[in-house]
Amino acid sequence: MLVVPHDELPRRRPVWEARSDFFLDTELEDEALGKIAAFLRTSGYSAAQLEKILKAEVAPLLYGNLCLWVTVAGVWNGFDVDWIEQRILAGKHRWYQRWYGFANRCCCDGILRYVKKRYWSRVLPQLCAP
Repeated sequence: MLVVPHDELPRRRPVWEARSDFFLDTELEDEALGKIAAFLRTSGYSAAQLEKILKAEVAPLLYGNLCLWVTVAGVWNGFDVDWIEQRILAGKHRWYQRWYGFANRCCCDGILRYVKKRYWSRVLPQLCAP
């Protein structure tokens, strides 16, 4: 199931990789967030588009890395972007909406709120910075 047009892949893939850092089992410092913001600025996506990618594609796929009940020792050194791309293009990022119930949607939404408060709120103002 292709959810991203093929002509968007070269532009979208690096955005997935940058956004995946928000879901690592480690603390991101201001310097790392600045690099992510600078990278996202060069993607050409608007802040609203980037937020939609975070909410609809990246968070549903990776939120489990920050849930203790899903994994005891989460990924902390980076996700494989090939794996991310393969899963998103196959529609695997939408599994939680279809097959799992209310509890998983609540967990994903809770992790997304945490990520937005902890990281996205610090990256967003930098998207418009010179």
